[in-house]
Amino acid sequence: MRKKLSEMTYVERVDRALKDATWEQAEEAGIEILARCMALHTYARKEGGKYLLDLTERICKRADEWAHEGNHPTILAFASMGYEKKKEEGQ
Repeated sequence: MRKKLSEMTYVERVDRALKDATWEQAEEAGIEILARCMALHTYARKEGGKYLLDLTERICKRADEWAHEGNHPTILAFASMGYEKKKEEGQ
């Protein structure tokens, strides 16, 4: 059964919105979201430097966790193979 939008977590909503997106498109969306958060913490809350360090640490920790969850190692393996193939083809 499909969840209603109102029943989804924000991460589930993002996953749904980016379902058919490329890695590059997902990265652009992520950059836009993080840029807005960074602007808030830098200009409105005056905590840019500390926030940036904390954010970087959180991103790195979450990336490592994500890379080892569920079938994500398989997803990353296929992404790696596709990337290497593109490099070989000169793209």
